[in-house]
Amino acid sequence: MATKFGWTDSTGKITLVASGAVVQYDQVIISGQGTCAAAGAAGNAIGVALTAATATGVAIDILSYNHGGTCPAVTAASVTAGAKVYAAASGTVKASATAASATPIGVCVNGATAAGDRIEFIPLVPI
Repeated sequence: MATKFGWTDSTGKITLVASGAVVQYDQVIISGQGTCAAAGAAGNAIGVALTAATATGVAIDILSYNHGGTCPAVTAASVTAGAKVYAAASGTVKASATAASATPIGVCVNGATAAGDRIEFIPLVPI
């Protein structure tokens, strides 16, 4: 039986199947038809994992960047409130771009003092 994908409600959440382990609040990319994976620094992140997947094949809820509100994220390093944030390794975000051509995914609302801190950001990515 095929898995049904699509918007789950009017809040901008979509359910996708993880193609590997995904931690809650990871920035995610589309990794295949109906699947997602944790975004890396070069990934085209589309949203934030609201639930975790410990293995391949687990359905998780994703909050798309275009939902109209802030998004949660886990930091790779300290981030100042008001700084632009970029996708970083292992689904995290950071305040500096890895590549000169990188596009910021949002602006940090509340600062973080260390790697692993949780922030909220206003998405800038037009999806």
